[in-house]
Amino acid sequence: MVLASSLSRVIYGIHNLADKPFEYLSRNTSCGVWNNIGRIKKSLLEHGIDIQDIFRLVIKYENESLFWYDSCLGSGSLKVKYPSLFELESRKRCNVADRNYGWNWKSRPADLGLDPVVSTLSSDVSGIQLSMGSDYWSCRLNADGMYSVCSLRKIVDSMYGNVPDTSDMVWSNVIPIKVSCFIWRAVQDRIPTALALEKRGIMELTCNE
Repeated sequence: MVLASSLSRVIYGIHNLADKPFEYLSRNTSCGVWNNIGRIKKSLLEHGIDIQDIFRLVIKYENESLFWYDSCLGSGSLKVKYPSLFELESRKRCNVADRNYGWNWKSRPADLGLDPVVSTLSSDVSGIQLSMGSDYWSCRLNADGMYSVCSLRKIVDSMYGNVPDTSDMVWSNVIPIKVSCFIWRAVQDRIPTALALEKRGIMELTCNE
């Protein structure tokens, strides 16, 4: 736990994550392992998987979640849902607890005819009940709320049809790694055989031709 906490502080410092929305994973100008992890969000989105649909933000009393920027209600940020009220907010980087006790507008919403919008927003956030503890993310893929690579892999596999199961494949240290990789690719039909090329619409070329 101490190591994880120290690593978290290092990442927060390098990528300047303090007071940033939870969806902000890394500094774009940085490089390294954590930046590669941050790019996973974009890669999943290209395959039709939105990471915000997978994770749910559970807000607690000792929260650091940003009221307008983070997905407090599990359906996108309030900044996007209520842009007119976001413009009236005097402290845009306030956390959820700050707005649990009242609003802080730069001008009166009633003067702009926004009272109905404020009522809708108040109704939306009324369901947020702050209990003791710190904010955390819960994974919607598993009943216990814990994330696992296996659960996400199942979603990806289901999008591309039946994928051969190689989870039971035994990787032996005696067999050269190139041979093991070749067998692994063969099980998944990833070897450029004549049949595989034909399935991909590639004409077979032979010496006789």
